[in-house]
Amino acid sequence: MYIFLLADRYTKPGSTMLDYISTELVGINPTQLLRNPAIPFRAPVNLDTGEVDSYFGCITHTAKYRELEFKVRTYEGRQMNKVTIKGSLHKFAKGNNYTDFSHTEIKNAIAELCDLISCAPENCLFRAKEFGINVNTILPPQFYINNILTHGYQSGELRNYKGSGLQIKFPYSNHHIKIYDKSMQCLLPDFILRYEIHAEKMAYFQTKGLNISNLYDMFNPAIYDSLKDIALKSFDSFIFTDDRINLDELTNDDRAVFTEFSNPRYWSMPKANRTQRQRAKNRFYGLITKYAPDDIKQDIRNLIESKWDFLIHDVTILPQFENGDMLRFDTHIVSNKVTPQRQCLTCGRDITNQRPGSLYCSEVLHGREVKKCRNIVSNLKVHEQRFYPGLTLFSIDDYLTPEHRRIKDIAFKTLIYQ
Repeated sequence: MYIFLLADRYTKPGSTMLDYISTELVGINPTQLLRNPAIPFRAPVNLDTGEVDSYFGCITHTAKYRELEFKVRTYEGRQMNKVTIKGSLHKFAKGNNYTDFSHTEIKNAIAELCDLISCAPENCLFRAKEFGINVNTILPPQFYINNILTHGYQSGELRNYKGSGLQIKFPYSNHHIKIYDKSMQCLLPDFILRYEIHAEKMAYFQTKGLNISNLYDMFNPAIYDSLKDIALKSFDSFIFTDDRINLDELTNDDRAVFTEFSNPRYWSMPKANRTQRQRAKNRFYGLITKYAPDDIKQDIRNLIESKWDFLIHDVTILPQFENGDMLRFDTHIVSNKVTPQRQCLTCGRDITNQRPGSLYCSEVLHGREVKKCRNIVSNLKVHEQRFYPGLTLFSIDDYLTPEHRRIKDIAFKTLIYQ
């Protein structure tokens, strides 16, 4: 088993998700592969003569096995052949590509594939590769996708697949970037957003200073740290707007600027220089920070980074590669800290799942009726300034109802009066 040959060199567990691969096999006997009883190869046959059809002396045999497509091309009279494998390694291993796919699971999947085809992983050369991550979001994935304006300064291709959710794609010369609704695509109950980078040419990784050439490289955990850096740096290039912002609450100047900057065409148009672009981005995000409930771009980035770190976790006690049974276990040690429960200061609702620093119920999560949670406190200041504009002879707190006094204490805690 190749898993025993490889586990001794790289023993650090954990990884992010590796999905689509396109590999070309070298140093493999195509006849032996075609005779593999587990892989149902087929070839085009002439119905009149019963002979296998060839195209300029080339006979192509194809097969599909557990979401992977095998193709063997042989040439009559020549010692030439080409063997390729394409498809989702994640689906090959787990039957789907929406669950977690750890480094240990990736190693086992590669080892199983190499055993199946009797080919060493270093002889499986990459021709294309896709990596990405699935994150669970609080809001529906389509909300985040609809608020993406551009990647860098390039507009995306927004598509709404019937019954499969929303997707935005940014094509480049040697790769493309996609964000789409994985939960809708797979009909899952939770909100799952997928972010992926598909390298159509391996030169993409070379431009990033990362050398990946074959399946054996994917046993090295350092590769996944580099992929994480590439993914996060690419994500930083997205420009988001936020359609939760109520334009009626903006000043005239801010409304005009925000409306202009929320148009993708503004960012895709050529600007004088990089400084001008950066100045516009800073002003745009300043408005979002000022008027939006939270920063959705930063929230998604945090989810991507934390999920990636979780999947490339470290453990102090590792299975020994000599023990084949232990290789089936992957220990997750996350943290011994318990997240304290947080409650809305006004109504007491559990807001632990809201962003850190939240003090009141989220209007986005619970509807506009919870807006009163924030207004009760903010209106208190207006009320007292109107009826008690100056110093009073007696302390009015002695005449307040217990509930009024509690809200006033909350106001002080949240710096309303400073």
